[in-house]
Amino acid sequence: MKVLFYVSESGRKIAGEAEVASVEFMPPAEVLEKYRDKLVLSQLELSSYRDARPGRGPEKPLLVLNLGKVRRYPNGITYYRNITMTGELLRPNVYNELSRRVSALARA
Repeated sequence: MKVLFYVSESGRKIAGEAEVASVEFMPPAEVLEKYRDKLVLSQLELSSYRDARPGRGPEKPLLVLNLGKVRRYPNGITYYRNITMTGELLRPNVYNELSRRVSALARA
């Protein structure tokens, strides 16, 4: 499974991709203990996220994606529409088209 990184502030671009090596659910304290140096978020950002959600106690598990083969697209790939914060499941033909565009840009 892959995850694509979408940046809405800079013109609706997909900025890169990574393979999902594993998926875990664990409380925030355990996430910090296990992945402190590998997190995308700082400890302060993680705490702010948790505290900003009404009803989210300190022990409610978080979804943790362990990523591998992270790849940044040099200039990003413009996507044809906005993607919400919940994300979007791409059909293989859409992903393949995006991959062709990334390869074409790399050759240019």
